Amino acid sequence: MPFNCFTISRGSIPERSPSEIKRLIASLCAAALAAALMAATIVRPLRRLQRATEQVAAGNFASRAVIDEGAPEIRGLATSFNTMTEKISTLVERQRSFAGDASHQLRTPLTALRLQLERAAVNVETDPAAARGDTSATAM
Repeated sequence: MPFNCFTISRGSIPERSPSEIKRLIASLCAAALAAALMAATIVRPLRRLQRATEQVAAGNFASRAVIDEGAPEIRGLATSFNTMTEKISTLVERQRSFAGDASHQLRTPLTALRLQLERAAVNVETDPAAARGDTSATAM
């Protein structure tokens, strides 16, 4: 029973000439090479994006993804990643600035309180009334 260009019969494999086999092997090799090149082209931008995410995860907020290569979906993802990284970088910088400012603002009142308490501790034995005055000033 003929089917396309092959004859199908029970239990037998169609005979091929050596030139047909060479053409089939060459076609298979060409298809495999084309598939490998296409896969590499698709995966390369994703690997670069992965490296950028790993750098950001390690704390390098200056790292950015390349946005001008790959499929439109990958370029869009890279653009979104860069926008997110910029916002995170800004927030981390603001947090560091706030922590530094808060530390500085708290240092002066705490130092004054510590000095008053030290003076009160010295006065407890010699002048208890003055020590009470020192501690009541710190309660304000």
